[in-house]
Amino acid sequence: MMNAPMNLDELIRSTHELSPDGSELERLAAAASLSDELDVLADRLTDHFVQAAREAGCSWAQIGQHLGVTKQAAQQRFVVRSVAASASVSQPLERGTDRAQRVLVHAQQEARTLGHDYLGTEHLLLGILDEPQAMGATVLDALGVSRQSVREEVEKRIGLGLSAPTGSLPFTPRAKKALELSCREARGFGHKYVETEHLLLGLVRVRKGFAAKTLNDFGANEDQIRQKLCDQLSR
Repeated sequence: MMNAPMNLDELIRSTHELSPDGSELERLAAAASLSDELDVLADRLTDHFVQAAREAGCSWAQIGQHLGVTKQAAQQRFVVRSVAASASVSQPLERGTDRAQRVLVHAQQEARTLGHDYLGTEHLLLGILDEPQAMGATVLDALGVSRQSVREEVEKRIGLGLSAPTGSLPFTPRAKKALELSCREARGFGHKYVETEHLLLGLVRVRKGFAAKTLNDFGANEDQIRQKLCDQLSR
């Protein structure tokens, strides 16, 4: 096995540097956040070389063989692409359902209405709540989280812009990460599509994002949301 560019000791040191004066629980949270970032980075690394192999004329069967999976599994894993690489919502979320696509449109509308010149996790959360019949919103409703309460929290903590921005709005790094993680969540469930529930799980995994912090303040943490979603999906 080749030597990894970073070993466990270096990761532990990096975690201590992220929270030098924190408690062990704060370092645990920092480690979990770093782990999520490494997961995303690992996916991007593999995706890069999968794309390079495809451009070199390699078949999905060959790629799957070198990844230790079937041809079908290789295609399923890498055909789902996140909109996160894009700076605007003009490009669709590949394999996203109509509801998931509408969430991105709602998020852009919410940001404009608030006078914000970017798309953050808070706008994605509002976008999910703007699809009240979809699973992401119904789970939040079951946990006592309403669109109005989230909107009020955004206005209180971030405030309103002076005017509605024009042109395409860029995603923040945390919003991009949430979208990437939503694709990962979909794959984890064995789903060939990205739905509002996957978007919601992607948001709560970005623990330092506005959406995850707000949901946690409202008493809807990641474990509760995941359990509610699993209960609904099992039905």
